[in-house]
Amino acid sequence: MAMVDKDPLCMMVVDKMAENFGTETGNLALKTLPYGGIYLIGGVTEGIQEHILNNPKFMNAFCDKGRCSGLMKSFRVLLVDPKIEIGLVGAEEKARREMLKRMKN
Repeated sequence: MAMVDKDPLCMMVVDKMAENFGTETGNLALKTLPYGGIYLIGGVTEGIQEHILNNPKFMNAFCDKGRCSGLMKSFRVLLVDPKIEIGLVGAEEKARREMLKRMKN
């Protein structure tokens, strides 16, 4: 209802969800220092993708970390295309690396 019909009450829920998602993603970034970027994927990300991209609530909450706010801006936040089957791609890459390692021996 929020993303398709733009129902006001549902949009408030999506706003809050994006804010909470941004806050927790930012907390994870502070714990792990992901200088290669944070990759968001999954059903929730896919469902509110347009909202994350077009509304500042997610990024504002992500960066709102007091004296660490400047550091937060150095982390890229990327949304993975949901059409990519990331689990299969990862398994394929692992198999390729194992094969190359065995070929060297």
